[in-house]
Amino acid sequence: ALAIDPGNSKVLYASAGDKNHASLFMSRDWGTSWTRQDELPEAPRHIWCDPHSPADSRSLYIGGPHFVLVKTKAGLHNSPVPESVSFTDISMGFTSSSQPIIYGVSEKGIFVSKNGGSTWRQSSLPGSGAKTRAVATSSQHGDIAYVSYGNLSLGWKKWLGVAKTEDGGSS
Repeated sequence: ALAIDPGNSKVLYASAGDKNHASLFMSRDWGTSWTRQDELPEAPRHIWCDPHSPADSRSLYIGGPHFVLVKTKAGLHNSPVPESVSFTDISMGFTSSSQPIIYGVSEKGIFVSKNGGSTWRQSSLPGSGAKTRAVATSSQHGDIAYVSYGNLSLGWKKWLGVAKTEDGGSS
């Protein structure tokens, strides 16, 4: 996983390691040299840099199959994903609110957090049996997200496609 500071493209954040032992690293020189920052619980899928956080102490959100970490000047805060859920994909977008919206998909469906991963609620598609595959949102318009799905039963047919929400997963 890799993120670029939105205010200074010299500053990069990356994870490195193997599946069971990953760490967060930071570079202030376009990746020429790296400094280890923190150990991570497992290899993350994504790193996001909060564009609303102070430039000299950026907040990072680090999302993995079983966790969302928030790194601030105060340290790391771990927010687990819902019990018995393993995210196959995760995406996050910022809004005018102080908290980003995080979307995760798994074999158990779509999950949404509007408070940086502290709490999660399940969101659903119409019909039944949908298998979610991927999720994406705009980094600056977190209320809008897209989820790809297959095997959705609706009206005596099976569907595959992409669903869109414009209200943070409420519909």
